[in-house]
Amino acid sequence: MNPVKWPRARCERRFLTLLSFTVALGWFEPAAAAEKFLLVSWDGAARSAVKQLVAWQNADEEPRVCPAQRFPSTMPVRCGAHWTCLPNLCAFELVDSWDSEGKPLTRPQHAQMLSGYSPLTTGVSRNNGAESMPPGFTIYERLKAVHGARLKTVHIAGRKYVSRGVTGFAARNGAIDFYGNRGGPDNRTGINTTKRALPALRVVAAGPFFAFVHYKEADVTAHLNSVNSPSYLETLIMLDRELGVLISELEAQGAMPETSVLVTTDHGFTGRFHVARTGSNVDTWIATLNLTLRTDRYAKLLDVTPTILDYFGIASLSVSPALEGRSLLPSAQSVTTTTNTTPAP
Repeated sequence: MNPVKWPRARCERRFLTLLSFTVALGWFEPAAAAEKFLLVSWDGAARSAVKQLVAWQNADEEPRVCPAQRFPSTMPVRCGAHWTCLPNLCAFELVDSWDSEGKPLTRPQHAQMLSGYSPLTTGVSRNNGAESMPPGFTIYERLKAVHGARLKTVHIAGRKYVSRGVTGFAARNGAIDFYGNRGGPDNRTGINTTKRALPALRVVAAGPFFAFVHYKEADVTAHLNSVNSPSYLETLIMLDRELGVLISELEAQGAMPETSVLVTTDHGFTGRFHVARTGSNVDTWIATLNLTLRTDRYAKLLDVTPTILDYFGIASLSVSPALEGRSLLPSAQSVTTTTNTTPAP
């Protein structure tokens, strides 16, 4: 099946019509266990800022208002031993990870996230240029090669840095069933990207699926105002709200708690920049819901694809060429083959 693209409103209307048509045809067969997965990228969501908001205050303290600058302020909510400004992400298990390969830039890091290969293997090492992931390397192509049409795939992401050069071959060869750009300007809230994702989730939730949704808002805000600004923290709060909308939709479709959700980021920040491979620029994180990850070793962005492949019953160690990340599932016997042996900071 050719991927569905909707860069403009007219295409979006056609896409929604196609979604309704596929539902009417009974396109999906019932899903077996562990065959529903949502991967969410908060582009440029610095680890330190996320942790600060997740554990905003100790629960025995008088709660103080969450950071706000452009929108009305909100109060934190109770989450375990803390007051939190990210009530949805607070329900997740969060582990530290890092950018182990290449420059901490949006395009090469998302190429790693969606393939399990370093820039030396994918050839995607910078944000610009004509570099392109080789055919067959993306997680979409791996999943389709084994599960075929019964497993539906969704890709909602920024065209310039996360789609073009990363998923181009996957889209053209039919490995992505619903392929769209992230939403347009929405005051850096993520609302319009969520609106792009919801119609696809409503359809695929009935059967086996893998969906990826990319939010660029934190990255844009940090470049404008710095990772240390109230507006940046406020943007993360907005993204947490949109995460809640995605999960609520899956609940409404009867796909929770069977769906596992993984939220991560592509790079950290130092002030308004993240180009150099230093310090907080390579500090990332992985948060999971309905999915337990092993914590006895450092996690890397390279590990995301092997973890998801093992989740769907595809032995990550059997992939050729060998993946450079390794599965983080406790039951997996996967090992790393990455050439970077530097320990995480």
